[in-house]
Amino acid sequence: MMPFEGRLERNLVAADLLNESAAAAGMRPLALFNRFDLAPANWSHCGEHRIVYGKKNPAFQDRFLLIFEAMVPNPKPELGEAGCRPVAEFWAKLSSPTAGDDTQKAKRLAAFYYEGKTDPTLAKADLLGPVVHYKNYGGDGSRGQVRGNLFMQQPWQLREWLTQPTFDPNGPALAFVVDTVKNNPLSELYKDDLSGDPVMNSNVGAAVTVLHGDFVQALATGIRDNLMSEESQTHQSLAKGLGDFNLGAGDTLEVSEVKVLLNTIGLGNDNRFNEHQSTSQEGFGGKIDAPTTHAGPGSKLRTMLDQLSKQPTPILNPQTGEIILNRAQASTCAGCHMTSPGKTVRQNLDTSAVQWPDVVTGGFVHVHEATRELSPALETSFLPFRRYLMGRHLCDVTQPAAPSAVAAATTAAPVGTEATTASVRFTDDIVRDALVESVTGSAAAAPAPTTGVDDANLLAQATANLNDAQREALRQTLAREIGSMRRIEENSPGAFVEVRRSH
Repeated sequence: MMPFEGRLERNLVAADLLNESAAAAGMRPLALFNRFDLAPANWSHCGEHRIVYGKKNPAFQDRFLLIFEAMVPNPKPELGEAGCRPVAEFWAKLSSPTAGDDTQKAKRLAAFYYEGKTDPTLAKADLLGPVVHYKNYGGDGSRGQVRGNLFMQQPWQLREWLTQPTFDPNGPALAFVVDTVKNNPLSELYKDDLSGDPVMNSNVGAAVTVLHGDFVQALATGIRDNLMSEESQTHQSLAKGLGDFNLGAGDTLEVSEVKVLLNTIGLGNDNRFNEHQSTSQEGFGGKIDAPTTHAGPGSKLRTMLDQLSKQPTPILNPQTGEIILNRAQASTCAGCHMTSPGKTVRQNLDTSAVQWPDVVTGGFVHVHEATRELSPALETSFLPFRRYLMGRHLCDVTQPAAPSAVAAATTAAPVGTEATTASVRFTDDIVRDALVESVTGSAAAAPAPTTGVDDANLLAQATANLNDAQREALRQTLAREIGSMRRIEENSPGAFVEVRRSH
C-alpha cells in the first residue's frame, strides 16, 4: 500500500469552502486557466479548463487551495481536431478588441463554464454540457480531476481526487474519491535498497521488490526518454516551428527552445508507481518527495543514470545523472511547487545552464491567494508556450499570429449562473446495464435529463430501488470502469506534447 497520511483538512466543510461569504473557510476563485495543450492526439476531448480557488486572506498554516480541472469533451468528435476549434476560438476571442470590458469577459466565461456556450448570445449550448459538471472531473472515465494544495498542517502536501456518483437517494449525490497524484512516483523507488524502509515493512516484501525493480527498469528506458525530451520529434518540431509565428518580444510573449524544453519535460510514468500524496517539506513526521534526495551521491541508481546520459547524441550534448534526477523532480507536483525552482535541468556546452523557473513571491503557489499574482514560471515559461501551441492550432503558418491573438489564462472571476444538464454519456450506460440486470430494476435505462435537475440526482433516483448490496456493486463496477478508461486516456499520446503533465 502507498503511504496515505491523515490531515486536518478532513475537518473542512465543503459547503463552507465554496461559500465565498463564509468568513472562516470561504474560498474565492483566483484564476481561470485554459489547458488546451492537454488534448489527446485522437481529440476525444479538448484539454482541461480550470478554476483555481483559494482561501481568502490566507495565514500561515491556514492555506488551502483547490483546482477544479474540468476535461471538456469534444462536442463533435467525428471532426477530430476541428471539433475542438470553437473551444480554442473562445479563449482566443477573450483577448480580441471586441471582447469588451472585464464585466463582459466575465459573462463570456460564465456562459462557457456554467452553460457550455462558447458565445453567451447562443440560444443553446454548443458544447456537450457545462464545463463545470461532475463528469468532467474524472466522473466519466476520461481526464479531469480536482487537486488540492494542503497546508493547514505541516508538511505541505498536494493531493488529487475524482468525482463519482454515490447512487444514494438519501445522501449526497456525489463524492470526492481519493486518486493517485499523477507524475508522482513513490520517491522511495529512487533508492538503491528499500530494506527496512517503512514502505517495505508495511507491505508484502516481494511485491515491493518487484515494483522497485520495474520502476528502475522503466526509469532507464521510457521514463528517461520522456525526461530527455530534446531528443523527441515533438520537441524538435515545436522548436523548429517557432520561426513560423510572430510571437512578440519580451519574457511574457517570446518562446524559445528553452521554454519548449521546460514544457516538454515529463515523467510520463505508469500510474502503478504513483503515490497518493506529494510531500514538499522534509521532517514533520513525513518524508520529502525528492528524487535527488533518495538517489544520493554515490548511489547505484545515480551511477546508472550517469552512464545513460554521458554519451552525446546528434541533438543533446552529454548530461549527468543529476540532470535526469532534477528533471524527474521538476515533473512532480512537489518539485514544480517547492523543491525544483533554481535547479539545473540542462547544462549547455558554453557552460551556461537552464534552470527550473520560480513560484510566486513568498513561495509554493503559482497564483497567490491574496493578490492573484502569477508566478514567474507561469508568466514567462508555461503561458507563453501554451499560447504558442494554441497559435499553431488556430493559425495557418502563412498567417502568423499577432502577439495578442491568443489568451492562455485570465484572472477574471466567473459570474454565477444556473448549470445546465450535460448529455447522457458513459456513466449512464453503466447505470442502465445495472438496472436491466437487477432484480428490482423496473426501468431499462437511466431517466432522461430534466431541466433544473442535475443528472447526478437523477442517477440516485434511478437506483433508489436497488438494495445496499446492489448499490455497492454498482459503485465498484463504475470505479473499475473509470479506472480502466482513465488508464487508456492517460497513456494515449498528446496532440501537442508527448507527456501531458498536469502542471
